[in-house]
This record gives sequence, structure tokens and C-alpha cells, in this order.
Amino acid sequence: MATTRWPTTTPTPRRPRAVPALTAGTFDVESVAFPKLRTGGELVELKVRAPAERVVMLTR
Repeated sequence: MATTRWPTTTPTPRRPRAVPALTAGTFDVESVAFPKLRTGGELVELKVRAPAERVVMLTR
């Protein structure tokens, strides 16, 4: 039987980083996917078509 060793260091807080986002409005949806998560749930992924001027960067 294999033993899993967990890290003993405390996790460091994440630094804020910029991620792409879309401004409010309606967009053309190209595809929808429902990938399964390892924890048993589902995620909804949308592939949308949006003009470049509607893309903004948010800090999260």
C-alpha cells in the first residue's frame, strides 16, 4: 500500500493577477461543454465569439 506525503509548509497567499473577462451584453455562443470534475460535479464551459473591444482584464 502506497503512502501519500502531504506538504508540511503552509500555503502562501496568491498574488492578484489579471484574467480576461467580457463586458456585459449578449454574445454568440459557438459551443457548450459539460466536463466532469474529479469531485463528482460538473462544470459548464461556453465558447463565445466576442469582438476584441468587449474583452477587459480583471484582477482577481
